[in-house]
Amino acid sequence: MKIPLNEFSLVRSLRKALVDCERVLEVGCGLNSPLLHLADGLHLEGLDIFEPWLDQSAKTGKLKRFHLANALELDRLFSPGDFDAVVALDVIEHLDKAQGYALAGMMERIARK
Repeated sequence: MKIPLNEFSLVRSLRKALVDCERVLEVGCGLNSPLLHLADGLHLEGLDIFEPWLDQSAKTGKLKRFHLANALELDRLFSPGDFDAVVALDVIEHLDKAQGYALAGMMERIARK
């Protein structure tokens, strides 16, 4: 899969940010996550509320596990420190301010780094 030029710098930045991570959860993995370009060598799990997009991401074979759930259910689904990192790209703008803070707090709790 060819990476569009505007995504190349994002993929490069993600690679640098996740250099010491093995287990990564992407909240709102959607159709074509930039993290799929980094999946080799990562235990990458995806969570999305929209099943067709989750199914499409699953077809890539790069996600190890798939979670059909609302992002605001992270505390119910995962325990503190379950992942090295938790990433949410293009998600927070769909939430109100209180939900955004709640999501950020949950992401911090389930991420070790």
